[in-house]
Amino acid sequence: MFIQGIKIQKISIYLTIIVSLYFVKVYGYCQEVKTYSYWQQEVNYKIQVRLNDVNHILNAYEEIEYINHSPDTLTEIYFHLWPNAFKNNKTAFAKQQINSGSNRFNFSGKSQKGFIDSLDFKINDKKVILEVYQKMIDVVKITLPEPLLPEKKITITTPFRVKIPESFSRLGKTNDKGGKLEFVAGPQGIAFKPRKRNNSKTSYQITQWYPKPAVYDKNGWHPMPYLDQGEFYSEFGKFEVHITVPKNYIVGATGIMDPNNEESAWMEKREKETRERIRDGRIISHEDLIKQYKSGKKSQDLSFENTFTDTAYKTLVFRQDRIHDFAFFLDKDFHAITDSVTLPFSKRVVKTCVLFTGKEASLWKDAVQYVNDAVYYYSLWNGEYPYNRCTAVEGALSAGGGMEYPMITIISSSFSPEMLDNVITHEVGHNWFYGILGTNERKYSWLDEGINSYFDNRYMNMKKDKYKKPTNKKMEKLLTKMEMDEKDATQLFAMEAMYRFNASRNLDQPMNLSADEYTSMNYGCIVYGKSALVLNYLAGYLGQEKFDTCMHRYFAKWKFRHPYPEDIEYIFEETTGENLDWFFQHVIGTKAQLDFAIKDIDNSGIKRDNISNDTLYITVKNNSGFSAPVEIGFTDENENILYRKWSKPFENECVFKIPNGTYRTAILDPDRIIPEVNRQNNRMKVKGIFRKCEPFRMQLGLDAGNGKHTNLYWFPVSGYNTTDGTLLGLAFYNSAFPKKRFYYCLAPMYGFSEKKLKGFATVNYNWYPQKVFSNIRFGVDVMSFSVFRKINPSISFTINPKHLRDSPIQKININYHFIDFDNLSLNSDNYSIQFHSREGYKFSYRAEYSNAIRKWYVELGATTISTHWNFFKNDSSVNSFQPSPDYTILQGEFFMRRAYLKKDFIGLRLYQGLISKNREGMFEDENINGNADYLFEETLIDRVGSTPLFRHQTLIREDGLKSKMSKNYFENISALNITIDFPKLPFGFFTDFLFFKVHNDDENLYNSSGIYIPIIRDYFEIYFPIWFKDLNGYNFSDKITGNKTVYFTLKIDGMNIYEMLEKLR
Repeated sequence: MFIQGIKIQKISIYLTIIVSLYFVKVYGYCQEVKTYSYWQQEVNYKIQVRLNDVNHILNAYEEIEYINHSPDTLTEIYFHLWPNAFKNNKTAFAKQQINSGSNRFNFSGKSQKGFIDSLDFKINDKKVILEVYQKMIDVVKITLPEPLLPEKKITITTPFRVKIPESFSRLGKTNDKGGKLEFVAGPQGIAFKPRKRNNSKTSYQITQWYPKPAVYDKNGWHPMPYLDQGEFYSEFGKFEVHITVPKNYIVGATGIMDPNNEESAWMEKREKETRERIRDGRIISHEDLIKQYKSGKKSQDLSFENTFTDTAYKTLVFRQDRIHDFAFFLDKDFHAITDSVTLPFSKRVVKTCVLFTGKEASLWKDAVQYVNDAVYYYSLWNGEYPYNRCTAVEGALSAGGGMEYPMITIISSSFSPEMLDNVITHEVGHNWFYGILGTNERKYSWLDEGINSYFDNRYMNMKKDKYKKPTNKKMEKLLTKMEMDEKDATQLFAMEAMYRFNASRNLDQPMNLSADEYTSMNYGCIVYGKSALVLNYLAGYLGQEKFDTCMHRYFAKWKFRHPYPEDIEYIFEETTGENLDWFFQHVIGTKAQLDFAIKDIDNSGIKRDNISNDTLYITVKNNSGFSAPVEIGFTDENENILYRKWSKPFENECVFKIPNGTYRTAILDPDRIIPEVNRQNNRMKVKGIFRKCEPFRMQLGLDAGNGKHTNLYWFPVSGYNTTDGTLLGLAFYNSAFPKKRFYYCLAPMYGFSEKKLKGFATVNYNWYPQKVFSNIRFGVDVMSFSVFRKINPSISFTINPKHLRDSPIQKININYHFIDFDNLSLNSDNYSIQFHSREGYKFSYRAEYSNAIRKWYVELGATTISTHWNFFKNDSSVNSFQPSPDYTILQGEFFMRRAYLKKDFIGLRLYQGLISKNREGMFEDENINGNADYLFEETLIDRVGSTPLFRHQTLIREDGLKSKMSKNYFENISALNITIDFPKLPFGFFTDFLFFKVHNDDENLYNSSGIYIPIIRDYFEIYFPIWFKDLNGYNFSDKITGNKTVYFTLKIDGMNIYEMLEKLR
């Protein structure tokens, strides 16, 4: 270990040194301190760029001064050519888009894509050759003509040309901004969608657009491809950028513009026009715009008249030092409002500006104050903004709600003033977290997105009264019943709910992963959500003042540098004098879940030290698996906090010694700042019996999950099938959102046709090991309806994926099915069969995967089935009860569907089934085409085929046929099913091939084809068989009768909201 640069190498150290070291480390731990002198590279840019807005091309020339401040001699430099991420469908960006669920870029045309070319790199006027790095066309390696020694510099030059893509991520162009508006529903209210306009109104977002060296730091080179989910890491330096554009474009850019009287006068005129539009009512408030829409009034055209010729160009020069990126944004219809903000400590004045089109002008008219507030409070809480200008721009953006660049940020649709304030603050805040504190965003996302999310939540919490929405009495009553208060009406609560949902299913991930390792859902709820939550937890433990002091020291030491996670940890530990490994190594470094529980409260004094009962002893258990602190609070009857106290970090158990008082309840984490998944063990009554049991309550639907009550939730349920008729009932369950490990649901229902009680119940327990399996679920399902009663114990093993983001979901399922039949019979001319029961053992393995263009699954299984019946011969009074011969079905199924256009797919399914014995003992069901649901695993509206409509329902199981067969006594079958969507039409073509053997007959081949309509793909599809071909003369009902009828699939189970939620990753 290292202590202030002194390495302890020998045991025989002088006593004075030992004593000194002891007092330096009085808190009992040692902090490793770097023994190297910090250094970082310097990269200075001079760029000339000209926009061709007819062909959407940037023509540019770049000169870079690269200074090697490292102690190493460099022989190569890596460059990022990030516009090439939009060149084809093979780039890392393109692949990530597909894995994230978007196929828009994949199916875009060549004219919509973008690239960078016309490169001619020279180093000190010597031509060099580019090598593509690891097959990534947006990263190249340049071998230096001569080694670059420490503290020496080189000049790198190149022309380049950028074809600007459509707006798929950050760099891009759009032609749908400004002009008249259409109203659309948004997540936080009504928003406004612009009607499209011609190319003369194109808007440009010029970001990640120029060749840029990768960072070289203490860990070597950091080349990285462009990604949408995953940001950047760049070197600090000076920028001088000359931008030549048509005169009628307003330009918002990084840096300070050189004096330009003509441009300044034009911008002053545009701002004057903007303010006049606000005064005369053409730009109205968001609330008034909604009223205007509801009254049927048309919105006004807020575009500007073009006062320049198409051949008139201007050149604007922007300069700035101590930055690591440069972006600019162009639009002919930008409104402009400028202002200024005085910083809290130095009283220096920073100029602020907002640029916005007519799209959301009603929101943006007040937005410059949001910029002012963000600059002020981030300066107050972290350290002062070092630049002289800060701008927010409204524009198109496909990569989230906003994106930050030094001194300027772009914001997409915002829907409400509160949301716009929040997004502007978050993006302006990135000037601190990554802009000034230049961390590696790609590898350590929590250092920028996480810390920034903590501060923007703190900012919005400070403004909660401003945005507090009026509620009516009914809403207040509902929120009260759900035990939701103002703590729950925050963004942090929503983030916590997302985190708890995934963590409760063992699908969360540690905070310290690279951005591209997270699932799309976890990128939001871990990088942004959990990070903000746990920093709030740390601030609560340390105290806000001490936390802010740490942040100021972190900012002061590491601004314009490249801090690593260990650097912020060192600052916090040095400032507080505490060992914070529990936070930085465990809370951040693992996905171990925090969980504290009150074990006991003793106010007798007898168990402790025989003193009076003026002292309470509260034993708290830490179930987290690592040391961590917790706060305890004591409330009165009205839940008012009378006393509170934090513990130091502890493992196992901690005893709080509290002055006794008129307390009613002890509560762990009374402000709910610790992101616990299980809060049901956080409360205990100080006196009385059943002190650990929260008051029992029947709760409709769900609640906030704060652990105040032991809830039995209930919700009305309904259903229908042809034998029971309409079913009405109530579902009672112990867990809503998220599910508990032990979960049960009981749903008694009344069937109006038979006037009997029906229903279903489920009980399961989830165990979450961390190695081979990520989840082992033990469950029992019971159901009772007309025709059958069933019990189904099961065990399901979910195999731990190698990479949670892009690995298939693999499960092993073991099921036992016992089905008791009720008046289920099969009748023919010669005999009748009365079925009594069936039991089956089923073992299966299933792997499945899906993304935006491809879905596949493989399933292998073995099922053993035995059926018991009464057999009647129609010419005899013989009535015999007998079991059918046991038989085993071995089956394998492969399915793949791939998109060949954005919304059109080709599907392929292969099936192979082998039966060990004669299958004639099975229930014969022509109504579902031989695809018998022999273990009653599907939810069917008409299981016995009593209605004409549902006789045409088919299940895509086994042979997968969409036409009726006369028998289903197969010994083995092979099936091939193909579907092809017709391009850009709502229907497609299907064809099925069936190879089968019946008893001792020869093998048979059958084919049917037709048209299908995927109403809701995979859940509700309609089939029209129009062509049949029997190659061996076997009887098929449709073929014999010429019944070219209609069949359909209806997969009700798949539309279950809980099943859908379970599939979210």
